[in-house]
Amino acid sequence: MGCDDDTLPDYYGLVKFYDILRGPCSAGYRWNLDFSPRLPEVLEELGYVNVQQQRRKLPIGGWPKDVAEREVGMHFAGILFEFVEAILLKHEDVNLTEHEASQLREEIKRSFYDPTIHAYVGWISVWGQRAATTNQVD
Repeated sequence: MGCDDDTLPDYYGLVKFYDILRGPCSAGYRWNLDFSPRLPEVLEELGYVNVQQQRRKLPIGGWPKDVAEREVGMHFAGILFEFVEAILLKHEDVNLTEHEASQLREEIKRSFYDPTIHAYVGWISVWGQRAATTNQVD
């Protein structure tokens, strides 16, 4: 997650949520949120060829001036918020009380629709081709 113009406040709820994902969620569910940058290398190790990647910044919310980016940001905020809600429903799994989870949920919801916060999530798309094998049947 990032911001290019210093509008991301210290209290931004999604930063707290990501800390939860990196901590209790990663430990409990064996998630690795930092895996995606390694994916091109892993695909090549598995024998894929023409491995390519595209990185972009997905805005969170409707703050972008560009109409298409604003639409992407609004849709992404909705999708991301559904994920936040799903994780916080199991608040005991992430070491939060029901009250703390509810507060964090509301904090995140408010921040997603605050046009003065210009936050984004780094997104990586990776693709490649399976290498031709010598045992192919004609």
